[in-house]
Amino acid sequence: MDDVSALEHEMVSLFQKTLKDNYGRSDAIDLLMTDLVNYRGHYLLKVDREKIEKINTQLYAGYFNYFYDKMQVLDRLHSKNGSINPYSPGMAICLNTDSTGYLYSELENTSQAFLKKIFKIHQQVGATSVTIIDRYILENYLNCVGAFKTDKEVQSFFSVYFWWHLCYCANVSIYTGKTK
Repeated sequence: MDDVSALEHEMVSLFQKTLKDNYGRSDAIDLLMTDLVNYRGHYLLKVDREKIEKINTQLYAGYFNYFYDKMQVLDRLHSKNGSINPYSPGMAICLNTDSTGYLYSELENTSQAFLKKIFKIHQQVGATSVTIIDRYILENYLNCVGAFKTDKEVQSFFSVYFWWHLCYCANVSIYTGKTK
């Protein structure tokens, strides 16, 4: 798990750096969400492609399945005619629901109310619609935006959640983790 923790830390650091570079604040998740809604998911951030590729090398070398359910991700992407935009209608974040995956390892026993709600939805449905998470961010549901500023679990979750968008902005394939 130490390697997973280190990878998570790198993902969080890059996500926060991206927010700072684009918005002037490393906790500007509210501004990002507003732009994503206004531009219908097509808002492109300036991202460090080299850093994404480096992290993706680790992610796709053995940790992708810790965070995500690859088969669900591929099925959903194929059902959208191969679209890579993570904000396509009907898209959902497909966290690994195995007992050793991200969902149970990190969200099952969280003290953060927002993450408890995400865990419950994911348990019941098997995935969590991006529309639900986006609405929660916009409404600051259960203080999720405020928690992003200080809570490492929330920072980690949003970094995992928005990883798809960072890859999209860097023109990196969701299928392989490599530049197209």
